[in-house]
Amino acid sequence: MIKKFLIGLFFISMTLKMYGHSHSDGAKYLAWTTISVYGLHDTKNNELFPSFDLNSSFLLINGGIDYKNISYIDAKKLSAYVGLGIGSLIQLQAGFSKDGFSLRNRYDVQLGAFGFNSYFGNTTISLSIERYFNNPDMKWFLGVGIGFSISNIGGLNVF
Repeated sequence: MIKKFLIGLFFISMTLKMYGHSHSDGAKYLAWTTISVYGLHDTKNNELFPSFDLNSSFLLINGGIDYKNISYIDAKKLSAYVGLGIGSLIQLQAGFSKDGFSLRNRYDVQLGAFGFNSYFGNTTISLSIERYFNNPDMKWFLGVGIGFSISNIGGLNVF
């Protein structure tokens, strides 16, 4: 799954004119849509499993959806999130799913912030920590992900 995702990102980046970080427009740092593949660790059951995440942030508001492939417990797969934060860098989100309510702290860092060009600069490293409430099977989840971000302000031009 990760191999197909990375190949897809490569082909998208070759056919699109993307806008990475611009030092002249500081708001571009605070508005991103990110598609990520995560490896999540369930601390209660000491298990690792994959997750697919789509998240968008605009200045102080953020939200997204997440697909968790948890096969070892009877869990629903989709969660929706809404939250506040500082762009995509620091996000505090409330999660809603049939598995119950959760709180998630998420960090997305685009490599363009470190001076990489626009293609490689849109690659994103993500970290998350999530706590489920009122669910005896699900407690703390720690995650590390890699993904691809598009500027919500700069956008992209096809071909």
